[in-house]
Amino acid sequence: MLGVPGNNKTGPFLPWILPLFRAAEPAELQKRKTEFIEKVKAMIQDAFGEHVEDMLEVQGLATAPEKQGREYATALMKIVTDMADAQGRETFVITADAYGFYETLGFKVVRQELLGVDNPKWQGAPVTLYIMLRKQFGLK
Repeated sequence: MLGVPGNNKTGPFLPWILPLFRAAEPAELQKRKTEFIEKVKAMIQDAFGEHVEDMLEVQGLATAPEKQGREYATALMKIVTDMADAQGRETFVITADAYGFYETLGFKVVRQELLGVDNPKWQGAPVTLYIMLRKQFGLK
């Protein structure tokens, strides 16, 4: 999914349906989602400020495990970065585990933050979130 921050419109039913799903979520899940959203918003604001409105954001890129290694995601990302270059925009992505993939496409880590550090119910190691930026081709 590709979006211009601040210009991602939902359909008429989504604002009505989402609260129903959220009401059924366990409290701990709601807490983790809130922590994620708050940290990401702060990271984006810190990294880009108002400039974020002029950028493209890659959201939710994934490849089925049995199809990985065939460069489908690379091909999709080439379309996105070509489009960003043609429009004169920078591109950013938020990722936890695919930062190496995005580095191969010219993205650089500009912010990172840990999730789960202050949560006593968190099981396992904290998760590192990365905000990565790809400048418009030809810009440094």
